Amino acid sequence: MPRRLTRPGKQTKRSLHSGGPTTRTKTRQVSAPGKPFTNWKTTKATVTLGTTNSALSFVSKVGHLTGSHSGSVRVRIVVSGNNTPLSISVSGNNDITINAATGAGGAATTTAAQAVAAVNQDASARNIVDAFLPATSNGTGVVASAAFTSLA
Repeated sequence: MPRRLTRPGKQTKRSLHSGGPTTRTKTRQVSAPGKPFTNWKTTKATVTLGTTNSALSFVSKVGHLTGSHSGSVRVRIVVSGNNTPLSISVSGNNDITINAATGAGGAATTTAAQAVAAVNQDASARNIVDAFLPATSNGTGVVASAAFTSLA
């Protein structure tokens, strides 16, 4: 039966078989006991716009960590004009605007699912965020105007 001798940061295994070889294995200490690593936050910056079936969410690809980079990406939805097509534009450093399609009366006709697909198909926007429907949304609801909102 092997016997283990342990020192902080090092583990040694020794074979007690008669004439058996001695094996030493060094293992790297991941964190000190009682002191886990807390200097990195690995949560990606996200935001959800809208409610229920008109909700859509975004996860940042720029400034992946929360904290100092969390305000570097902003998203908004604009509903303006009559008979306008759905379009996506990126301005400034990382400001994404979803221009919702409108009908003859100026009301939005773009669903959350259509907005998600448009963002993910736009070459500039998809380099900044991943768009998706949250679990609470089936994407059939029509999007509403939303001011610039930072991913956090």
